[in-house]
Amino acid sequence: MKPLLLLATIVLAAAPIAAPARSDDEVRYVLTAESAWLEGCIVGVCLCPAIQFDDLTGDFALFELPTLQPGPWRLFEVRDVHWTLGRGDARIAIRGSGLYRTAAPVLDQQRLVLDLELDGEAIETLDSGLVADALFFPKIDIQALTPGDCFQKGVRLVAAPVPEPSPVLQQMAALLALAALVLSPPTWPAGRPRG
Repeated sequence: MKPLLLLATIVLAAAPIAAPARSDDEVRYVLTAESAWLEGCIVGVCLCPAIQFDDLTGDFALFELPTLQPGPWRLFEVRDVHWTLGRGDARIAIRGSGLYRTAAPVLDQQRLVLDLELDGEAIETLDSGLVADALFFPKIDIQALTPGDCFQKGVRLVAAPVPEPSPVLQQMAALLALAALVLSPPTWPAGRPRG
């Protein structure tokens, strides 16, 4: 492999993977390793065990909605929930949408409401209620559960925005790839006359 082509390949491989296209008001989020799916007696007083499934991966988007009220509250539509839950050998697709609101950094308050489907089957709405731990926004760390005192389902959602790829690194990679193409001599298929 030509040195310039090798260098262009290395720079392209080192560049961050671009996030899906988004509007100016939409931010793509990815679940971190601290995220988990919850089932059982999570906040109630019954005796059924609480189970935490740590194999929860995926992403979603936050789209900021306009607000007519003055004050610190920001409201976001949760879009395109695409999560995968691992339960032993089973992989369960979680899809859905919802609302997220925060008053960070003015007030330490946030709320998450989600309507989700597990493998196409709708579950009750998950709602965190108004809770603290919003001061690290745009990072999100919140727990939302189905209603009830006994068996509940829910999510501990810990997520961060997908980093934007560096425009400078992308331009350098494109220029190096172009230079490699221009400076590399053409290769001819076997048996084809040159000339």
